[in-house]
Amino acid sequence: MITDIVKFLRPVDTPFYDKLGFSEEAVEKLKNALVEINPLRRIGDAIDIANLIVFLASENACYINGANYNIDGATIYENVPDLQ
Repeated sequence: MITDIVKFLRPVDTPFYDKLGFSEEAVEKLKNALVEINPLRRIGDAIDIANLIVFLASENACYINGANYNIDGATIYENVPDLQ
């Protein structure tokens, strides 16, 4: 059984950013800053999350228990630039 999947969502490109109430320019600046601190130089997308969920729900993951998975492209949050 899969429980407690999401503790903290990493930078994933979803409509969430558009609903923050910031200007389009500010949202673009935030996304660019997240790309800059990501070693893969991209923001994740929903398929990145879905792939892990499908795997964990499969028989291939039957022996996995109590593990934490970071789906963040190795992002280091200490390097987030000041967006102000």
